[in-house]
Amino acid sequence: MASSLASLQRLDVSYNQLQTVPSAARSLPRLRHLELAANPITTLSNASFQGAIENLQSLDIRHLELIYFEHGALSRMTSLRTLYISPYSDVRDFNIPQRIQQNSGLRNLHIQVLEESDLEKELSGALPNKVRNITISGERLESVPQSLFKGVRSPSLHFTLRNTSVKTLPRSLFEQTSWVRNLSIDVRNNSLQSLGNPNTGEFPGVPRKMFTTELQLEGNRWTCDCQLGWIEVWLRKKRQYLCPEGRRECLEDDDLREARCENHNNESLIEVLKSEVECGWGSGSPATRPSWVLEVAVIGSTVIRILGHGVPDRPL
Repeated sequence: MASSLASLQRLDVSYNQLQTVPSAARSLPRLRHLELAANPITTLSNASFQGAIENLQSLDIRHLELIYFEHGALSRMTSLRTLYISPYSDVRDFNIPQRIQQNSGLRNLHIQVLEESDLEKELSGALPNKVRNITISGERLESVPQSLFKGVRSPSLHFTLRNTSVKTLPRSLFEQTSWVRNLSIDVRNNSLQSLGNPNTGEFPGVPRKMFTTELQLEGNRWTCDCQLGWIEVWLRKKRQYLCPEGRRECLEDDDLREARCENHNNESLIEVLKSEVECGWGSGSPATRPSWVLEVAVIGSTVIRILGHGVPDRPL
């Protein structure tokens, strides 16, 4: 069979009863895309992807029945660009960054959550330097770890959250992205109610700061208040800095108009922010502690000082 399929580039054997990676796939010299999802495969060893499979560009190993996933199982796949994977709770010490640390060419990481998990343990660690697209999906996911982006090493990141039960993405989540400078966010079709300001820079190009380049919010249950107030200001900044030639496709904000405010009779999010919510760029940010110092002379050299939080004491 393998000889007659020598020119085959994509093999989809998902949703079958395979218990191992098909041995025939190792003899397909032009095979670049292999989909194994939803098979009762229990083991992925260092020998599972030898032969021609090492030249794969995309691999789908979601929704298997893994109880053993050897650390070097994917290490020979130096051409791998896209990986679809699920967290495997039955695999001891399962950690995605550890399993893909040798895949230096990996750019796209898709994670489908099938069981209740916050992904804290599964995503701890540094990702390959070229990973620039992260997609997370699954209705069983109710929250994302604060360290989700800590392992990203690419200066540009496209983050997609799809079909989850996540209700909030706090600003603190994005403060972990020390390497990312340009961030695009697609969180359509979740259960989101709030989204903290992900921008750590006032505008694009600020050294060691991050600015959002795209934002897609449709299909959620937004609570439109000051936690989302930064969006209106961001939209003006985007038009000013990222649409210098007035390109129509850059200026349009159709998705933001389609996003709805559940606490405002499902009115358009962008219209509510413009007319009913008075906030600013700092909305959705952690409250800052006061930094004032009040000194009052009372008698002679006696001085009473009232210090705000975060102000170091100093000699009089």
